Amino acid sequence: MSHFSVAVFTSGKEQSVHKLLEPYKFILNVPDNLKDTDIDEFSYMNPDTEFDEYVIGGRWKKLLVLKESAKAKYIDDASEGCNTALVRDIDFEAMCNRELFTGEEMHMRSSFEEENANWHFSFCTRAVITPDGQWHTGKAGPFGYVCGILAEEWKWKYGYQRRFIKPALEKGWYVTIVDCHI
Repeated sequence: MSHFSVAVFTSGKEQSVHKLLEPYKFILNVPDNLKDTDIDEFSYMNPDTEFDEYVIGGRWKKLLVLKESAKAKYIDDASEGCNTALVRDIDFEAMCNRELFTGEEMHMRSSFEEENANWHFSFCTRAVITPDGQWHTGKAGPFGYVCGILAEEWKWKYGYQRRFIKPALEKGWYVTIVDCHI
């Protein structure tokens, strides 16, 4: 099994991240009398399942780097980052500069940059939930990864800012980073 990152955008602090995640959680219908039930009697109740469990932050704890001017607004020690922030308070450039890449990702990145001089790597998660409750991801493969054709991977990463960050900035959304397990 595997973990993957999800950015959950909310329209304000009053909108619940947990309520936005709930429709996509794996739920198994377990019969009352388990001893007398054949394993075939189990039924999956949620056709929209994307993960079986989640935790705020998790493996991506304190991923969001804040602008210096915004750090005082956050109660937690935000000097190392935070899990939830107003999108306009996030320093995306600083986040991209501190990101760690595997050897393969770095090779793919540099190869792509050589071919596309105007390309700029930016913050991206494997999936997104928008305030309207919609789940978004690229063409997901096993274990929640956007995979397959390299072009599909880059299409997801390339369009991320236009599809999610820009509207979040314009509409004053918050984002929470969630570690999902599948």
